[in-house]
Amino acid sequence: MCEEPFKKGVIGGNFFFGDSVMRRTVLTTLLTFLLATLFSGGCYSPQRQGSFAPEVLAEFTVPSDANLIFVPVRFDEEQYLFCLDTGSTTTIFDVSLKNRLGKRILWPKKGKAAFGKPFKVEYFPAPQAYLGPLNLKDCTIIGVVDLELVSSALARKAHGIIGMDFLKKYVVQIDFDNRTVLFIESKRDVGILPLFGPAKNEHPEWGQPLSIKYQFLCGLPLVKGRIVNDIPVNFMVDTGHVIPQVDGDLKSRIFKKVCSKIELETKEGFNRAAVIDKFSIGSFEYRDAVFYESNDSSLGMGFLHRHLVTFDFPNQKMYLKKGRHFDSPSETHVSIGGLGFELRRRRNNIFVDSIDQNGPAYKKGIRQNDIIVKFDNQDISSYGLVELVEFLSQLHKEEGEVVTFTVKRGNETKHVSFGKNDIVPENNGTD
Repeated sequence: MCEEPFKKGVIGGNFFFGDSVMRRTVLTTLLTFLLATLFSGGCYSPQRQGSFAPEVLAEFTVPSDANLIFVPVRFDEEQYLFCLDTGSTTTIFDVSLKNRLGKRILWPKKGKAAFGKPFKVEYFPAPQAYLGPLNLKDCTIIGVVDLELVSSALARKAHGIIGMDFLKKYVVQIDFDNRTVLFIESKRDVGILPLFGPAKNEHPEWGQPLSIKYQFLCGLPLVKGRIVNDIPVNFMVDTGHVIPQVDGDLKSRIFKKVCSKIELETKEGFNRAAVIDKFSIGSFEYRDAVFYESNDSSLGMGFLHRHLVTFDFPNQKMYLKKGRHFDSPSETHVSIGGLGFELRRRRNNIFVDSIDQNGPAYKKGIRQNDIIVKFDNQDISSYGLVELVEFLSQLHKEEGEVVTFTVKRGNETKHVSFGKNDIVPENNGTD
């Protein structure tokens, strides 16, 4: 009589205990799997680490004689050159293609281009036009503008502009060394717990990652930088900014704070330009950069061409990697007041770019390509070119003031001193 209840109790007890263990085990397994899935999307995934190979959707060769990045667009069975412009919100077709675009939508908009030139934008439904296999119809709406001014400035017919409304969907890699442009499929990070660990560089082969912030309303890409005395600047990255030997623009209020007393000569109609002693983007530092005064701060092709540049627009990142021209001599050179030679920077060295054989420097033994190592025992690498001009200009004013150059030529080092009596008065300047 007692065995049956006993058996029920023991067997039943084991059964319910076993069911509880099983439920907990199943729940724990499911929870572990779920958390692992979430973390793999946001923080770490063994499969993505080192094995993620992005798919190249399209590849183009950029003409070597073009300042802008031109890519071929196939439209209405013909091929046209369009500029790739991260500084344009909208994709644009030239007015010469207007009659093939169908019925206009929206009201035309008027505005002013560079130097106050008026222009008009008309809007049309995006047509079936192809950048390789990629369809510009994804833009939904395109603008139509007379691009004659652009074509005249570039001495090349521009039939359109590829703007951010199209580019923002892709990874766009610009290899200035090999003159290629890649459109790559973006693998978006879909994890919802990315804050549990530091952001990882998913593509170290692309260089240093920088965060992109999109400008309010217009959606143009901004990256953070610092100018001179650690002044923060939000730079718009503009592949349509093409002024030879110029790194970009600085907003007027920043330009006035940091520009040197010595300004560059500019063409009629251009704003003021000056050499900036240094600025930085991420961990990269740049010396003797040239910026124009403008309404906005931007980095243009003069800056970008030094790098391998990869825009991962969907993940709001830009990668920079040093290219072959990163350490090339700056095109900016300064005339050292009255001493008869000009200086230019190469990497961390300042060297004699040219010298007047009838000038004081030549007579004292300085020669072209000599490296200036020190001024008065102070390492010259701590100076910007503009600082040198401003410092040496004091020789005109101070009686008895003497400055000593330490000059290196191969394995030979020599010291050359100049005083006020050695100076041939002239206007200091930067070219």
